[in-house]
Amino acid sequence: SYAGLMWEDSQGYNGEDTYWDYSSDEDDLLIFSGPITEEIFVSYTLSSDSSDARMYGYMLPYDARVLAESDYDSTYIYAACRRIPSGGTVFVLGPFESPEDDLYPFIREVVYAPDCE
Repeated sequence: SYAGLMWEDSQGYNGEDTYWDYSSDEDDLLIFSGPITEEIFVSYTLSSDSSDARMYGYMLPYDARVLAESDYDSTYIYAACRRIPSGGTVFVLGPFESPEDDLYPFIREVVYAPDCE
């Protein structure tokens, strides 16, 4: 948030309670099937921590790509990426303070993804 890469208006502050909060639900991470997630896509909900980070879907930039959302409430986003207009890509992941084993393939795919396509 501080750099303004995902949310340009957040430059200089963390954006908590404007773009995201610490109110995620436990075992609530629903991964979307797509190019980044195709190797690990599953049709069930993966582990997530409660009271950790989640983004507000309606506050994401129009060009952000949602990779995972809340299974309980699709307005909350747990992973997203965005191609930065000036170049490069930013990935925002959460709630991953202490990931369960079933999340590591997803995190690896995102970390090594060449792009947000």
